[in-house]
Amino acid sequence: MPFTPLTPNLGQTDENTNVNYSVTYTSALGVSFPVTIVANTPNTTISVSGNSISGQYTESFNDTIYYRNDDDTFVTVNKFSEINLDTYSELIHFNVDTTPYKDYSYTASANGESMAYTVVVTNNWTTAKDNLLTFLNKVRETIKWRNNDYSRVKWKNTADITINWKIG
Repeated sequence: MPFTPLTPNLGQTDENTNVNYSVTYTSALGVSFPVTIVANTPNTTISVSGNSISGQYTESFNDTIYYRNDDDTFVTVNKFSEINLDTYSELIHFNVDTTPYKDYSYTASANGESMAYTVVVTNNWTTAKDNLLTFLNKVRETIKWRNNDYSRVKWKNTADITINWKIG
């Protein structure tokens, strides 16, 4: 077989891990030809150029995230990057995608021939955990309080001190 690597599996990786794969082609007569790779399953943070695939696979899996906006509306998204930080108030519910892995497929072509390749991205849930912790720890500088008459009052603590409000 003139393509190298000879096997269709380029490798296995976790999300947010740097990868760099190269494919070469040498004819039966020992002549090298340029290889072009096409992503059949693209990922926005993976670069496919010439004979190489590089970058980091990000947001490969679809979690379920419910959050509240400043105006008390609730929004559902599948990725933390889809959360509107301008209106985000608090995280309400998070359900991690339990899919164990995702295959990304590529086609390498050279000298009128082609070969299919696959990269397996494993879901080790560390990325989801880290994103969850980031959003749970997002502290708003302005706290909105709804009064009995439903008007809003902003309480701002610039001293970074937690104030325990007591009714009555």
